[in-house]
Amino acid sequence: MGTYAPSAPLAERWTRTWSGRRRWPLVSVIGAAFAAALVLLPLAFLVVQAQQSGWGQVEHLLLRHTVVMLLWNSVRLTLACTLLCALLGVGGAWCVERTALPARRLWAVALVLPLGIPDFVVGFGWVSLEPGLHGYLAAVMIMTLSLYPLVFLPARTALAKVDAGLEEAARSLGLGPWQTFRRVTLRQIAPAVMGGCLLVTLGLLAEYGAFEIVQYQTFTVSIFTEFKLGFDTVAASTLSLVLVLLSLAVLGGDLALRGRSRAGRVG
Repeated sequence: MGTYAPSAPLAERWTRTWSGRRRWPLVSVIGAAFAAALVLLPLAFLVVQAQQSGWGQVEHLLLRHTVVMLLWNSVRLTLACTLLCALLGVGGAWCVERTALPARRLWAVALVLPLGIPDFVVGFGWVSLEPGLHGYLAAVMIMTLSLYPLVFLPARTALAKVDAGLEEAARSLGLGPWQTFRRVTLRQIAPAVMGGCLLVTLGLLAEYGAFEIVQYQTFTVSIFTEFKLGFDTVAASTLSLVLVLLSLAVLGGDLALRGRSRAGRVG
């Protein structure tokens, strides 16, 4: 009995040339298009929901003082938490990888433990210990302690791959510890740290439970309030679209910074 060999036209149909560099299987393209459609479908639903009362109503909602307040709350919280997470994550990675820290493996595991605890549980625990804990500073503290491992993990991995000889060479040229870290080490681990900071920022924009517990108003809290308590789907959808645009702006900023960093290294 002879073996079956697919005909040339069928093989070509399943592996068509979609780029001058690569040959993408048609099934992969179809799968990617289907996944993209699933992602875009909720966004289309939000647009339809938001314009049910007319674009004039949408404009009125966007110009409310509440939206400006939510933007300010989100921006200042994101900036503070991302900066603190970067400091804690990089600092922890440095201690684990570059110092004679006793029980380094134990510390490496302990510093990642916050990832295994939901943010709202952390918030509930802190509020139970201190009932007066609420507002901006409480949100910054809780989210920083919950999300810094997102920077610690990639920073530690990147530090482990950095050639220690580069640091020794910099020290032999007269650079101090801080200058060596800033001019040599940090440049090597910057892409990993930026990736971790991006995850922190997106996690902050998507968080709800912890902010509800500490009574800090963000887009997610207001969206839930409008939808579940106020039964206002137009306002909830409009705020959701603003949150989506804010997330896209964060992604665009990250891509721009990475492109500039890459151009600087090439130059």
